Amino acid sequence: MQKIGIVGVPSSAGARKTGQEQAPRAYRQANLIERLHSAGLSVTDFGDLSETLFRPDGQHPNAQNLRQRNGYQKMKRKRNCGYYP
Repeated sequence: MQKIGIVGVPSSAGARKTGQEQAPRAYRQANLIERLHSAGLSVTDFGDLSETLFRPDGQHPNAQNLRQRNGYQKMKRKRNCGYYP
């Protein structure tokens, strides 16, 4: 049985508007985990990271939110330290 892990990253930091941060919740409401189990996968749900919303950055109009630390960067560091399998 193939093992996978799910980590929700509710973020709209890389977008021009908010809304994308709702995706992890929507996937769970659509029974993603149960459907993956039904497909024969062993799934570990690590939950969601902290929500990160888009914020206008007038000083960097071509790279808005680039300098903002978001949940993905934190998750990547935790994975590199062995926090996630």
